[in-house]
Amino acid sequence: MVSIPNPAEAHNKLGLMLEKQGELEAATAHYEQAIALQPDCAEFHSNLANVLRIQNYGVEAILHYQQALALQPNSAAIHNSLGMVLQEQLWLEEAITHYQQALTLQPSSVEIRHNLARALEAAIAYYQQALLLNPPTPEVHTNLGNALREQGRWEGAIYNYQQALALDPNYYDAHNNLGVVLLEQGQPQAAITHYQQALTLQPNSLCDRYNLSIALLTSGDFQRGFTEYEWRWQKADNPARTFPQALWDGSSLEGKTILLHGEQGLGDQIQFIRYVPLVAQLKGRIVVECAPPLLRLFSTMDGISQIVARGETLPTFDVHAPLMSLPRLLGTTLETVPAQVPYLCKQGVGEGGRAKGAGRKGQGEGDKGSQLKVGIVWAGSPLFKGNYKRFCPLSYFLKLLDIPNITLYSLQTGPQREELTQLPPAPIRNLSNQLSDFADTALMLEQLDLTISVDTAVAHLAGALGKPVWILLSFAPDWRWMLEREDSPWYPTCRLFRQSQPGDWAGVFEQVGQALQSYWTS
Repeated sequence: MVSIPNPAEAHNKLGLMLEKQGELEAATAHYEQAIALQPDCAEFHSNLANVLRIQNYGVEAILHYQQALALQPNSAAIHNSLGMVLQEQLWLEEAITHYQQALTLQPSSVEIRHNLARALEAAIAYYQQALLLNPPTPEVHTNLGNALREQGRWEGAIYNYQQALALDPNYYDAHNNLGVVLLEQGQPQAAITHYQQALTLQPNSLCDRYNLSIALLTSGDFQRGFTEYEWRWQKADNPARTFPQALWDGSSLEGKTILLHGEQGLGDQIQFIRYVPLVAQLKGRIVVECAPPLLRLFSTMDGISQIVARGETLPTFDVHAPLMSLPRLLGTTLETVPAQVPYLCKQGVGEGGRAKGAGRKGQGEGDKGSQLKVGIVWAGSPLFKGNYKRFCPLSYFLKLLDIPNITLYSLQTGPQREELTQLPPAPIRNLSNQLSDFADTALMLEQLDLTISVDTAVAHLAGALGKPVWILLSFAPDWRWMLEREDSPWYPTCRLFRQSQPGDWAGVFEQVGQALQSYWTS
């Protein structure tokens, strides 16, 4: 039986062929025909926009890229292409926005990073020229500050925000953006001042409310910070769960069933499941909903009556609370963080499990206790938009092999574990094929002497198990690690190693190497 081709797809394929042959006008006509027959196809609009751009019909190209994005909003390629034509039309701020969205969707793309850098340089030159040729305005100084900030040129960004505020002390955008860059520079108290000033100008600003919460938490003001942190539910990328049952208000649970549901990443759920014993003291029945990889691990906790994986049918309950709202509901301060560890334990470890894993603690093959067994993780989830900041190249960990009597075990999962295949035979022992969930990971961690990890769920798990863990942090790390301290109020067995400047993993590993030299004998 002869298949009848889709007429719209036939026009699209013919357009592609003609475009390759340089017959752009003819290709344009066929793409237009394809769209007329099937107007809801993002590919057709994007292909038409491509040839229009080549023919210098920039405005028309923009319109079709925008239509393509309306149909396929998570396409990094379309965001990137739209950014390029916007840049060609000197709509630099719009171009930068689309490059940034493209990078969020495809953070490893060298092409998109290059395009963003070029757009930022063009914007910086444009705003600098505007300041020379015209009387300075708060808007131009703020826009220049934004472009400099995106390139990591912190001092120039701060200077221009301050110049904007010198011209207009009530200029909202300058206060907001100065708060952002000060927080990125590890100055949360100064950031708090500017967020508060921004909020006096725009009291309902979601951006400033959320950013203020992060600055407060980073500074250790947990009571105010967790209160403001409830604004996270207003973010478009973090919609609140809706249930007919009421949100728990922190009152007695006697005679009631409460649903505690996980949110955000796996590490967040591991960190905040610690609150189950405190909730249990209020005499309610506790149901926990969590991500499937955590199901078996969390089942080891006392106080949980029932546990279900996210996506499964929920049992009957009376009230509910997100896990990360529990610190606010229970009045947590920096001094009252529930830090008793371990609050999780390994699942069903037996001798057979040990044989498949890292072996008994302190014993390498044939070394009879002479080897320090160190687990390593060098990358978090690539789906996390800030993963590029916490990713540490595996090459830095390889330098630890120069220290005598150390054996490294990889606990890395996800696509980054493939980097191990590029190494010479067996410099690092790969455990990833034995890690089907976090209960398996807990089993492995119990058999290691130490874990060294970037800011990942494995680091949280080691801390929750009460195991020694060294966490490697970027210059401006997540709020929970705060600033200028080597310890963590959340995990007593944790030690923090911080970058002294953005990207300085070499300095971090110099500290780690020195610490390891004395760790085994301490």
